[in-house]
This record gives sequence, C-alpha cells and structure tokens, in this order.
Amino acid sequence: MPAMETMATIVVKPKTPQGWVMMTPRLRSEIYFHGRQRALQFARAYAKLHRPVRIRVLSETGDVEVEETFADTLYDRGHATQQVEIATRAGFEVA
Repeated sequence: MPAMETMATIVVKPKTPQGWVMMTPRLRSEIYFHGRQRALQFARAYAKLHRPVRIRVLSETGDVEVEETFADTLYDRGHATQQVEIATRAGFEVA
C-alpha cells in the first residue's frame, strides 16, 4: 500500500462568502457545493472510486477538522487466497 505521504489527498473546504469546494489532484478545477454535507458526500463517493486516497476537511481558518483514509481494496494481504483454500478444503465449489 502507498505510504501516507504519497497518497492522493482530496481537500474539502469552505468557500467564501458561502458554500464549499472540493479539490483533487486529478481535477484541474474546484467543484462547488452549496452545503458541507453535499461536498462530503461527493468527496466520499469520489474517494471510493479512486482508492487509495485521503479526504481532508479544512475549517475556515485552514486547520484540519477531519481526515478520512480510503485504503486500496485491491491490496491483497493473502486473505482472498486463504478464503479460497478454506472453501476448497471444505468441499465447496469455488467459481
């Protein structure tokens, strides 16, 4: 899995005078939202499709309020292989 320093970061922050914006390293512009919840919903949906990634929510002063990490789901720690071996030994047909 990529180191935390090399993981892409999605930033969600307030936009003056009102609203919120989401910025990602892949997009060349900001995406504007009327409310914080909409911005976070979109950022989470985007993050699920572009793993591994981190969402960082900033306050009006630029301080980090919340940070969420979406790990790479394709990163195999051997669990999938172990599950297939267990299912095969138990007599289940593995498709």
